[in-house]
Amino acid sequence: MTFKLTTMHRKLYLLLIAIACSAILMAQQQTSSSLPDAVDALNKAILDADSSALARLTDKRLTYGHSVGRIEDRDQFIRALVSGGADFKTLQVADQTILYSGNTGVVRHVLTAVIVDKGNEINLKLAVLQVWEKQKSGWKLLARQASKLP
Repeated sequence: MTFKLTTMHRKLYLLLIAIACSAILMAQQQTSSSLPDAVDALNKAILDADSSALARLTDKRLTYGHSVGRIEDRDQFIRALVSGGADFKTLQVADQTILYSGNTGVVRHVLTAVIVDKGNEINLKLAVLQVWEKQKSGWKLLARQASKLP
């Protein structure tokens, strides 16, 4: 009888381990799948100059670095887009990679865009690095830095 009880315990332990592993994998998939959605939503908000979406997707501590060296805080970043100072006509992302570490996601991609800045149409091709933090309300952009690509 002891042998049967031991075998039953082993099966129970294996079942519990399998359930725990499944729960961990599902949680990781939910976390990882929502960051690409947040990046897409941010790009759409930039293209549409949607101030409420921009505020919802960015952290109050945002530091936003442009390829020309200008650094903006969250309010400056949103104001510049909403005021039409730089009006995005197109925006596309390619070669995106995401690295996760706890509640932090590091996103890299190549951004190509056409903007109108003070009446001049400008073609952009940028290497972009974004740092996102998973918060209770969802993923928030903490930092962004861009550099020009040839």
